Amino acid sequence: MANISHELRTPLNGIIGAGEILQNGTFGQLSPQQQTFIETVMTSGQQLLVLIDDIVDVARMEAGQVDLAPGAVDLQSIIEDLRTSFGERATHKGLVFEIDQRGDVPSAILIDGRRLRQALASLIDNGIKFTDEGKVSLRVHGTAASQPDHCQLSFRISDTGPGIPEDQQQGIFQAFSQRDGQSINEYGGIGIGLAMTHRIVQGMGGRIEGQSIVAKGSTFEILLP
Repeated sequence: MANISHELRTPLNGIIGAGEILQNGTFGQLSPQQQTFIETVMTSGQQLLVLIDDIVDVARMEAGQVDLAPGAVDLQSIIEDLRTSFGERATHKGLVFEIDQRGDVPSAILIDGRRLRQALASLIDNGIKFTDEGKVSLRVHGTAASQPDHCQLSFRISDTGPGIPEDQQQGIFQAFSQRDGQSINEYGGIGIGLAMTHRIVQGMGGRIEGQSIVAKGSTFEILLP
């Protein structure tokens, strides 16, 4: 997979590089229509690079290779970063994005902060992407454990989107799984976000659960020790 990734990246980087040269006006000023075409080429190229990274990441995780780098992490910093990153996007779409903290939520935790943010961001991104009206919320809940300096953390992401039919919920954490009738052009993505999140949470010793009701929305909960 790594070799295939390299072979795909080489010509793709060439396309993006050529687009940047044209976009910068090296060979003359572009017309508005030409500028639009070049921007489409650049955007599509960048999206393909992200997609290649995601596919390679999923392949490594499927092989049991989840790279984790635990360290002391400011949990509040991650929460506020998510609020900033997705708040404006939700508002632009006419949605409400809420974050609620309950229970004994520690200010600092020992975890892979990058992977935790990746998992939460993927679920919030899905919620906003599939929800046309209403709200998306993140609820963070902490419960003290019996051992000193240990706790159980719950991250619950809910939306008021279209929901997932019951007969399609069994395989939602499998790579390349999409709701029947869903097109890439309609929502973007190829159905690997939940698979990646599932592998990340498992690698961190936790679990993820999902519930969904058609026409009412979906809820995904990450439980981490």
